[in-house]
Amino acid sequence: MHNEKIVLAVDLDGTLVHNDENEIHPRDIEILRAGLPFPLILATGRSLASTRYPFEKNGLLDGQPLPYPLVLNNGALLFSPNEEPEAVFPFADEVAAEMIRIASGYKDATFLLQSIPEVYQLGETESGLRAVRKYGYAPIRYRPGQGAVPLTKLMVLSDRRQDLDAMAAAFAHLPVEGIYSLNDIYELSPVGVNKGEGLKRLLDILGWSDVKLIAVGDGENDASMFSLADYSFAPLNGRDYIREMADSVIDPRLDGLLAPILERIY
Repeated sequence: MHNEKIVLAVDLDGTLVHNDENEIHPRDIEILRAGLPFPLILATGRSLASTRYPFEKNGLLDGQPLPYPLVLNNGALLFSPNEEPEAVFPFADEVAAEMIRIASGYKDATFLLQSIPEVYQLGETESGLRAVRKYGYAPIRYRPGQGAVPLTKLMVLSDRRQDLDAMAAAFAHLPVEGIYSLNDIYELSPVGVNKGEGLKRLLDILGWSDVKLIAVGDGENDASMFSLADYSFAPLNGRDYIREMADSVIDPRLDGLLAPILERIY
């Protein structure tokens, strides 16, 4: 592939960010500091502030904006390099209002209402607060009677699968798309909004529609990227079906994520 224009789209949690401490492998930090030989797009379910968090923690930012194109909130928010906003795909107002109403009546999970650019918290559970801290969120408390917000994604946080399943059932009648992105998160997005569609739209915006797209991810919300990509990688810790979808499976524990990908591409 070395004679073709390549773009690399990489998931964060469980992929480039390899543990609950938001650590990036030292070899990956070295490569990111030196610069890749092709553009890197970050594709994640996180908000902008949460996406910045692991890069700041690992010394890759010093107050400056992220230099990469971004597909955030699983495709609902698109940015060109240096955090320049390009497009937003929110829920319809009436759908957002109904989602908030349903979430307000459930007390066994914590909800993050990802807005533009704020993130609001609804409910408070111990496991939910752990997840909030783990992913580097600093949400604003959502107050009863506050009304609808321009909602781009709703996250259900719980370490009990029965809570996530209960919320999946409660929202099933709405025109939304739901996925279990991680063991402690169920995510809801507008219909037609996912990482793959977000990548496609952003590539068009950037004028990169003719590139060879390499996608890397570990979970359910990465499947749409794999369907779009010309070649895909999954880390060894990825979900079984994602590893089966991938063209190659790599073990990033020794030499990180990016070095093995570079070796296989070149």
